[in-house]
Amino acid sequence: MVSERGALEPVVALLAGLLALITVAIVVLVGIRVRIEGLRTAADLSALAAATDGSCAIATTVATRNGADLTRCDLTEGEVRVRVRALHAGSAIDAVLPEALLVASAHAALADVLPQS
Repeated sequence: MVSERGALEPVVALLAGLLALITVAIVVLVGIRVRIEGLRTAADLSALAAATDGSCAIATTVATRNGADLTRCDLTEGEVRVRVRALHAGSAIDAVLPEALLVASAHAALADVLPQS
């Protein structure tokens, strides 16, 4: 009679490895999503700060405090447009992201943030 002792061990090991792989993939995808949303938030906050203050200097400070570098700030009559880039590019998440996803843009109208008289 053939012993079946230990026959299930390779199957369990394979399933454990598959579960670990799926877990790593989910963690990477969540990290990518968080990174992209963080850049969008930095762009939005920078645009609102510049629209409120009326200068790009405050937008630079806000972008830096939110992990981004302000690469463009256009303050025109009635509107602000900003573009930010990931400040700490080089993390494991940044390594898997295309360059286009490491930037974000936003705009704000002065009327959106300033009280009307």
